[in-house]
Amino acid sequence: MGGYDKIMENQEKTNKCKSKESVKMPHIFVILFAIILGVALLTYIIPAGQYARIDDPVTGRQILDVTSFSYVEKNPTTLMGLFRSIPEGLIQTSEIVFLILIIGGAMAVITKSGAFVNGIGALARKMGSKEHLMIPMFLFVFAWAGAILGTSDDVCVFVPIGILMARALGYDVITGTAMVSLGAAFGITSGVFIPFTVGVAQQIAGLPLYSGAWFRLIAMATFYITTLIYLTRYAKRVKADPTKSYMYGVKTDKDYEKIDFENIQPVTKEQKIVLTILFSGIALIIFGIIRYRWYINEMSAVYLAIAIFSGLASKMTPSEIAITFTEGAKELIFGALVVGLAKSISVIMVNANIIDTIVYGLSSVISLFPRALSSLGIYFINLIHQVVDLQPHPCP
Repeated sequence: MGGYDKIMENQEKTNKCKSKESVKMPHIFVILFAIILGVALLTYIIPAGQYARIDDPVTGRQILDVTSFSYVEKNPTTLMGLFRSIPEGLIQTSEIVFLILIIGGAMAVITKSGAFVNGIGALARKMGSKEHLMIPMFLFVFAWAGAILGTSDDVCVFVPIGILMARALGYDVITGTAMVSLGAAFGITSGVFIPFTVGVAQQIAGLPLYSGAWFRLIAMATFYITTLIYLTRYAKRVKADPTKSYMYGVKTDKDYEKIDFENIQPVTKEQKIVLTILFSGIALIIFGIIRYRWYINEMSAVYLAIAIFSGLASKMTPSEIAITFTEGAKELIFGALVVGLAKSISVIMVNANIIDTIVYGLSSVISLFPRALSSLGIYFINLIHQVVDLQPHPCP
């Protein structure tokens, strides 16, 4: 009986493991298509409606006439419209899609040159016992990039740098990603001096430009301290015991191994030139955004130039540059397609004329709240809008 009980116990454990493994998260494409299908079905339920658009003389942009909402003839999504929304979403986000692919290609060329690994390794080695300053430094820099430039999507180019730096100092992939993306996230959330969001909104509201900055600075400082405490505690825990990492045992598309300082090579002259090209290009983008209001196409052009000049500085042949660039772009094709699929949700809503109806219904509910609660209601509704991409990117 003892042997039988042991066998049954082992069998039960095996079944439990199998049941856990069988519960897997669906692929992101499956989740997005399910949402697209759900929204398409809603077009048969939600009435169609529209606001009139008028030109705002202050900003030169089109805004809604909030008193002009009216119901229009329903235009539910057909089967062809359902599938057509996906290529339409990719077309409408083509600038971002190509930016992602070009960034992937440029980073692959720079990575192949060895400039990233050797440069970051040398920097990490110089930090030595001051490695605890890395996280607050990264958070501070990217927070101000978000608070002044409204930098959010385009920080993806810095994520590989953050990951490599974090891995060099014994942290995990999440730490490297978070100290870049979270900094930009709470920076743009605080919106201290962002001209594209705060500046435009205050012009529309008739308020002095950047008024109330002191309050937004307090909010930003609060976000910074909270994020720093949380991320530092997590990073220390992971460094002390790598099994505590949320990514422990998880296979990623790219293997970011910890840098071996004993075998790291000194930065060569060619690699110094590559790093100079990279950071000069990034500085040019920042200058162009501030001075000439550059946007995605200009950013793509600069990253493409960075890839070509970095490859030539690394003494790659034109064919080697092209092959490496293609391989890098291939690694980010998944993320690029996700952008287009997500946009398909709003494509269906706009084509079926239900997006204004949703806005009208939500605004009607908010109008019932006291003024003190109305702002919170607008905040949460805006979060929902951003999740399903009902509103355009804040940049022009």
